[in-house]
Amino acid sequence: MAIKKFLRSSLQVLLGVGFLAVALGALWAPTGEAQGWPYCISGCDAKDVKIDRLYLENPTYVSGVLSADVYVDFSVTAANRYCVLIALGFSTASGCPNVQSVWRMFGDLPQGPYTHQYVGTISVVGTQLWVCWQFAEWRNQDSESCPTGDCNLYSVGSKCWESTGGPYIIYEVEDPKLSLEKKTNGIEADTPPGPVVPVGSTVTWTYEVTNTGNVALTNIVVTDDVVGTIGTIASLAPGASATLTRTGTAVAGQYENVGTATTTYNGQPVSATDPSHYVGVDGYITITPGSATNEVGNPHTFLITAYAQGTAPSSWALAYTVTPTPGSANLSGPSVAPDGMSATWNLTINHSSPGVFTASATVTMTFTGGLQVVRTTNGISPNSASATKTY
Repeated sequence: MAIKKFLRSSLQVLLGVGFLAVALGALWAPTGEAQGWPYCISGCDAKDVKIDRLYLENPTYVSGVLSADVYVDFSVTAANRYCVLIALGFSTASGCPNVQSVWRMFGDLPQGPYTHQYVGTISVVGTQLWVCWQFAEWRNQDSESCPTGDCNLYSVGSKCWESTGGPYIIYEVEDPKLSLEKKTNGIEADTPPGPVVPVGSTVTWTYEVTNTGNVALTNIVVTDDVVGTIGTIASLAPGASATLTRTGTAVAGQYENVGTATTTYNGQPVSATDPSHYVGVDGYITITPGSATNEVGNPHTFLITAYAQGTAPSSWALAYTVTPTPGSANLSGPSVAPDGMSATWNLTINHSSPGVFTASATVTMTFTGGLQVVRTTNGISPNSASATKTY
């Protein structure tokens, strides 16, 4: 991970490899470059023990865990032997949930400086490290015993010193991330079948790219494994989104395409993918035989068959006409095929005198989601033309 730069201070100091620590008015710093304790209360330097410096060293970010060693510089200014307690509370957010603390008691200390004193190691799950509270206590060991643990973090007495202000962020791991939400006709369709659309209709794909990290990203290229390059987003600030659009023509059957958003940050690849689906549906209708001649008074049956393409309809409906009106006309069906992709009806007519009759049919196939495909015997391939019967 790389460093995240905070611009709230005019001074920025690299902390180890991949981190930056900045506080309002003071800094955490690397070994050899000490900085003042942040938010020292008025008069604290006049105490018998002076807290001079605070360090964070060996910061790491592994598998989502942010860790660092905490060190201090302090000095005993009075000619006595002292015990000193240093305590700090850290969290991964400004609201300070799940505060993790480190503290250490330094005992039996004569007058003099004490540099690079290890307090403890802090580990939090997240990319940010916030100081929620910071505290020091000291006692004259010649006249008092050292505390056995953390002192009262909310009372400031003659021997206790706590910070003011905060919580404040001290460093953050740069965490470049993207998310991609690809939709088909406005529908999230990560898994098949997706929306049902008529074959030949316009399909609209949207590619919403969001910067879910904590650094600005530039030149984000969006592509599709089927339709090719979608476009380039010039830049996205953390939390910002941009949407690109591409249209296509629906084809029959189950369809899938996968969108990808890609960029690099400081040489690190950053990408996100998201699939989308639809089912293209169509159909046609036939009526057979196309023509026939019967003896007067003998019944004749037309076989009407409707075929679905893409996926099976949830229902079938048939309307027919016979002109001129025969003596009788009866419709039976539908009989739906086991795979659900076709249905048949029998239209039987009879007449008691010579004449020529024309039979036409219109089928309505209703698919999941309510989409309807209507086809008629109009002779436009693959639909058959109307059929005739001569008595």
